[in-house]
Amino acid sequence: MRLLRTELIAGRRPTRRRAASASLAAALGLTAALFAAQPAQASLDDCAKYTGTICLFEHSGYNGQLWRQYPAQVEGCRSFVPDAFNDEASFIENRSGRQITVYEHANCTGASKTVKSLTHLELGGTSFNDKASAIKIT
Repeated sequence: MRLLRTELIAGRRPTRRRAASASLAAALGLTAALFAAQPAQASLDDCAKYTGTICLFEHSGYNGQLWRQYPAQVEGCRSFVPDAFNDEASFIENRSGRQITVYEHANCTGASKTVKSLTHLELGGTSFNDKASAIKIT
């Protein structure tokens, strides 16, 4: 039987019950920490309830983490690097009423994909999946 540190310090003789309780408490603590550390997952509703926005999703089909902005928040070339969303997008929902273009590089250069107003673009399974580094209203 493994001796528990607190039992050794207290001079108590370990029991199976105390060892089992300690193991259960450790397992529950680890499980709670794993669930608490998970980021919130997005859905279509997280984009749809904000009319006029541009939404990029980490995974295909409105899943994963979400990057959402209004066109007024995207002035000129806007890099995803400061937002920790660089090379993350797999799905784009453009509800802005304006055409947008996403670019491979943070300075709006390199390969690009254009998304027309009020449409979406699936990047998963394409050569541009997880490649977008910047966005521009075009």
